[in-house]
Amino acid sequence: MSKNSDQFRQLIESLPDAFAYHRAIYDQNGKPADYTFLEVNNAFEEMTGLERKNVVDRKVSEVLPGIRESDFDWIDIYGRLALEGGTIRFENYSDPLQRYYEVTAYSNEKYHFVAIFRDITSNKQREMELRNYQKRFSQAQLFANMGTWEYIPAEGKLYWSDECAELFGIKPGEFQGSFEAFLDFVHPEDRDYVIQTNQPAVELKEGMVLNYEHRIVKKDGAVRWVREEAGPVSDEVDKIIKMVGMVIDITVQKDAEAELRAIQANLENLVIERTCELEEKNRALEQSEISAIKSKKRVADILRHAENVSFVTTDVCLPEPRILDFSYGAEQIFGYKKEEVLGKSVSILHTPEDVEQFPAIIEVMKNNQSGFSGESTLVRKNGEQFPALFKTHPLFDEQGNISGTFGVSIDISDRKLAEEGLAHTLEIYRKGLEGIIASMGTLMSKRDNYTAGHQLRVAKLAVAIAEELGLEENKIEGLKLAAEVHDIGKIGIPAEILTKPDELTDLEYMIIQTHPRTGYEILQNIDFPWPLADIIAQHHEKIDGSGYPEGLAGDQILLEAKIICLADVVEAMASHRPYRASRGIAVALEEIERQRGILFDVEVVDACLKLFREKGFTLEH
Repeated sequence: MSKNSDQFRQLIESLPDAFAYHRAIYDQNGKPADYTFLEVNNAFEEMTGLERKNVVDRKVSEVLPGIRESDFDWIDIYGRLALEGGTIRFENYSDPLQRYYEVTAYSNEKYHFVAIFRDITSNKQREMELRNYQKRFSQAQLFANMGTWEYIPAEGKLYWSDECAELFGIKPGEFQGSFEAFLDFVHPEDRDYVIQTNQPAVELKEGMVLNYEHRIVKKDGAVRWVREEAGPVSDEVDKIIKMVGMVIDITVQKDAEAELRAIQANLENLVIERTCELEEKNRALEQSEISAIKSKKRVADILRHAENVSFVTTDVCLPEPRILDFSYGAEQIFGYKKEEVLGKSVSILHTPEDVEQFPAIIEVMKNNQSGFSGESTLVRKNGEQFPALFKTHPLFDEQGNISGTFGVSIDISDRKLAEEGLAHTLEIYRKGLEGIIASMGTLMSKRDNYTAGHQLRVAKLAVAIAEELGLEENKIEGLKLAAEVHDIGKIGIPAEILTKPDELTDLEYMIIQTHPRTGYEILQNIDFPWPLADIIAQHHEKIDGSGYPEGLAGDQILLEAKIICLADVVEAMASHRPYRASRGIAVALEEIERQRGILFDVEVVDACLKLFREKGFTLEH
């Protein structure tokens, strides 16, 4: 077929991919030296930004002067193909055009070849974003002492992430990959409990979720506390195929809890109780005093010699009580020797703000005859301030008057640092997730400006509805991110359909209906702390089961998906579309009110109507 024939022209112009027909040029030694463009189609012009008149009958070295400096030798690859014939397929980056292309090239006429290619730059950018996310997530796992795992019963295999292996004290790849190998790391006293707790997971029982704590023994012998959380993953026919979970080192938290329990138990022994009847008042008083002396002496002896626990007694002289006793643990924590502080004001251990409260605190203890506990900021000898947990009780004389106080405190600086570090790591993780969502939104905007703006307006309305319903802040954050990319699946739909100025055909509408499932597939393997993939998959479901893609109904649909569904309809009706003018917000509100309890959740509809009709909410365009 002649390249100049009308049939040939119609054929190449009907192709959705870029088409270019070339003649290879060789040097005097028969080596590929250049090639000339003989014909290109409209898609070629659109994808490359090169006009036909500036390309046809010109050498590639003239059209793209930098092609010889490219790492990929396009001229040699195509030149050899034109000599040898056949077909080749590859993906590569074009330096001169700064784009990624998927290329199919073939030659059935010597010295000539055809290249058909499509622009895959957006896909490559998304892949790089996901790889960067996975790298950041891996770093976040290390910082947070967290790892992930998968158990596939059909294979009898347990797969650990590299971070999980490091948490257990072994090198990545060293784990043997079975439940039995995992049990070897479980503390012997916890092993039966772990086996029993995991039995539903091994049997893949429906609706089973794991959330439990146990001890492990690392390879170096160190004992650590961990928390395990896991749930099942199903295939397209809802058959459970594996368990996925995460393990978090909670040793610092457990140590702090143990210290607090020990202190609480000791302090409770200091409470003086009168246990006798009123008619035995004298004997009861005597007995309680003896009991108090013994109790105080026993606990005082314990606390005076305890490490890392401060025990301090004072009088109640105002304005500043004096120190009467100062334990070994107090010396360690505050940096003073006992002889340095006895008889001195207890204010040296407190911030000026706390010292101002002493009179009021002593008055409260006098009136209530009880102590109090909490967190405070204390001061070391060197002036350093540090966070502490404390509990203070009054001491009474023989007449029942308050004569002094005793206080117990522990330094929680390490715990606070750990909490701050974890919070910082989680914030980095959260921002990374938000960055991924923002990048996806940017990709959509480059392809379809309408969809990008629509998503942001839907997100604004969805968040307002959620706040009106009183959803918790964390849930609203996940809802916002899901709404901002709820149409991400449209990236797989031809732009001609998305921007078509006429009503869609049945076939085109069927193609549009694939976008929730495509969106789910894009996000399903990213470990967000919210069910974003499921929300996006369900955002066109209706409560009467008439929606798509699964025909879910009622409580089968996530609340977040119900909210986005309604916000989507309101924004779409109130906005201009390629095939119709805006119908206006009043018409949109009348429509959702008419479908209240039929297509849309009653509470969600009521919240939306209240926003617009009573609170002056508006959609910005």
